[in-house]
Amino acid sequence: MGASSVWRARGLTTFNPVAGVEYPSQPPRDAYIDDALFLRMREAAGPVLRCTMDIASQTGARRGMIFDIRIGDIQTDHLVIRVSKKKTRTGFEEVRYVITPDLRNVLDEALAIRRTTPGGGAI
Repeated sequence: MGASSVWRARGLTTFNPVAGVEYPSQPPRDAYIDDALFLRMREAAGPVLRCTMDIASQTGARRGMIFDIRIGDIQTDHLVIRVSKKKTRTGFEEVRYVITPDLRNVLDEALAIRRTTPGGGAI
């Protein structure tokens, strides 16, 4: 790497080495999942995926955030989900969701699956 390349790499010049490069565009979404298709997929899903789908539909959380839920995050009146895309000093933001009866049923089902899964641990 020559001396002039080092200056360009450090931003100490006005020359842009990638000027004119086209970025690949993402294709638009192929399908929209309506309620009927969501329910058909949910019926065909296994218990873990079904719980994940239900929590996602009720909270809007992504899969990784749902799999990061810990037992201590489930309180009597709210559920804490760590949103990793909203960076803070700790690396995430905690969002609290009010636990509705439907969300309580899903969380209870997820905890029951955890109890019966080998290596899932006892609560």
